[in-house]
Amino acid sequence: MKQNIDPIAYKLKELFPKTGKVKTKRILWIMPHAPLKAEIEELKKILGKNISTVNIGLTIDEIFHLIHTPSILQKLKEDFQLDAIVSFIFLEPLDIPILIPIYQFLHSCQQKPCPNYNLEKDWIDRSHRHFRFTKFAKLKPIIGLTLEEA
Repeated sequence: MKQNIDPIAYKLKELFPKTGKVKTKRILWIMPHAPLKAEIEELKKILGKNISTVNIGLTIDEIFHLIHTPSILQKLKEDFQLDAIVSFIFLEPLDIPILIPIYQFLHSCQQKPCPNYNLEKDWIDRSHRHFRFTKFAKLKPIIGLTLEEA
């Protein structure tokens, strides 16, 4: 598959604000939903209050292509001076934080609207599975040796 970052780069150019005197942390949001209020607040605790998240609106297939092409992520990181990436799928380690959101699965919704829905913390996927954001985990590369049977 051709490594073409032009559509992604174009979206980032349009979506990232110009930074002023205060350094804004740029966070690429690679998730199937827009950032929730609770997620933004947690990111501010981790990275500082001046953050700018950009959800570039990729489909699941585009996300899988992006994450399986580390050179694209590295180029995006450099070109757009990213300070962190949030993704629901483990990515190749880069020299910036990669944060994985942790969700609690609540149930498969039977009612619309769900009576247990929390606007600040919850999202419901296309299969009506209801998730609640709990925290972020930081992807940490492990370098070492493993043993296997001879």
